[in-house]
Amino acid sequence: MYDLFFFALSVFGISFFIKESYLTDKVRIWLISKSVFFYELFSCYQCVGTHAGYIYYLLKTPMHSWNIFELIIYAFAGGSVSLIISGLLSKINSK
Repeated sequence: MYDLFFFALSVFGISFFIKESYLTDKVRIWLISKSVFFYELFSCYQCVGTHAGYIYYLLKTPMHSWNIFELIIYAFAGGSVSLIISGLLSKINSK
């Protein structure tokens, strides 16, 4: 249970850092100005969360233990977690 909670917070933290952080503003804005793909990617928590999910997997799993199927599962889970948490936060903030 602890691992699931840590995964959810980590993935949303990575997603928030990539999508909203002041520290990534310049790179994010530059990428958005260069391609519609990056605009679409950075405008969606599910999209960023998918990438954050496999980044989490690659960072936590020793390289000799990488498994493509687990990587895909973490990617899908990351997208779902980010979408759910961002939805809950927007619901809380709209009240």
